Amino acid sequence: MIKARNVRQLVKESGPNYRSKLRELLGVETKENPEGTFPSSYNAEKAQIGAEEFSIRDLTEEFLGQGFVSGLHNGKTKDSYSAQLREALNPVSASNFTDINAFNQTIGGLIEVRILKGYQLPEFISDQLFETMPTRVNGGKMIGIPNVSLPDGPTVEGQEYPSIGLTERWVIAQPNVKYALKLALTREAVVYDLSGELLTSAESMGQSLGYVKEYWCAGVAQGENIAAGTPGFMTGRTTNTFIYKGQPTDNPNNTYQTSAGTGTTAKYNYVNSLSNQLVDYVSVQNVQAKLNLMREYETGYPIMAPLEDAIVSPNVEYAARAVIHATQILGTQGSSGLAGASGVGTFAANPIPSRLKIYSSPIWNKQLVDGGVSQSNADIYWYAGSFKRAFVWREVWPLSVVQANPLTTEMLQSDIVNAWYCSWYGVPVVRDPHYVVQNTN
Repeated sequence: MIKARNVRQLVKESGPNYRSKLRELLGVETKENPEGTFPSSYNAEKAQIGAEEFSIRDLTEEFLGQGFVSGLHNGKTKDSYSAQLREALNPVSASNFTDINAFNQTIGGLIEVRILKGYQLPEFISDQLFETMPTRVNGGKMIGIPNVSLPDGPTVEGQEYPSIGLTERWVIAQPNVKYALKLALTREAVVYDLSGELLTSAESMGQSLGYVKEYWCAGVAQGENIAAGTPGFMTGRTTNTFIYKGQPTDNPNNTYQTSAGTGTTAKYNYVNSLSNQLVDYVSVQNVQAKLNLMREYETGYPIMAPLEDAIVSPNVEYAARAVIHATQILGTQGSSGLAGASGVGTFAANPIPSRLKIYSSPIWNKQLVDGGVSQSNADIYWYAGSFKRAFVWREVWPLSVVQANPLTTEMLQSDIVNAWYCSWYGVPVVRDPHYVVQNTN
């Protein structure tokens, strides 16, 4: 257990850099990602101390005084909780302000690291499969869908360069959605020193917000709408949202289809769903064959759709890895196979590209089942292609933790010492289904 007096010493040594130093010790990192934003993350390998090593009551007594803690459970004392908070509205000395600030920074740091820890479970795989795209636009057109536009021929000496033009291509994104939860440090938590319960609740809050985002992204990537009554989505959610060069009022097209659109839906010219169980390298070749046939609607040129990622059920993940990551395959010939006298077996290198990565999550499997797919079939379904080219997470802000003002009337009436609000704000978008193939039973 880390003593609060040692924390005070850290405050003294770090000065104005205390918050950054504490976050560093707890393993919290803030790095710029390729999208130009600075989300915070928890890195267990760099954590030098754990949040569970702190005592909330010990920290409260060290920074706010034993009289403050006594006042929390004995309202008759002159140092009662309500009296101290009323007095806190008056000017405070520099030293008192430093203690209050250090207390808030310390507790806030412990809460943040446990929220981030819960938000980054290995089962949350959507961040690795969706491109994160910062946005300040609420739904509507999402432009920037590239295509191939070839010149008529070579450019001869002295001839003006041909212009590619600014042909606008877009898809329609749904309005952004905010999910949020709050956590309070109550009088009881300080009096009874419920440090473990408080930090567990913080981690649960991170898990809850991470789960709802993951479940939503799974529905979008798997093409299964979320039914009304689903926890976190009580009104339901349409996840087949692909509208290409249309209006928000248009009917969206299914993300996966077994036949290309015709007539008014001819722009949805992709075939990206087939009956194709993952049993050997031929199954993977079938996916590659579908990707090779993808064509741009306007020009008919091939779409460069590499086979980079595969999502399988966690119940068959090991079998899938045996197929995809095997170093050798065994081809057989002869009427009796290897069992008969005429059977012949030939070893060869596995032709499946080594770049193909396998992802699996029970959350994605559950989303399929909740969408109406039987469990036995959900274990057969798998998806493969280039997910970051197909799906986008439009992000207004990443997971954020904000500390509340502990002097509000609502908090006084509810016996709350401090509170934290946690939220994310964004929406998953189907950018281009040409890049992913759905494989069913």
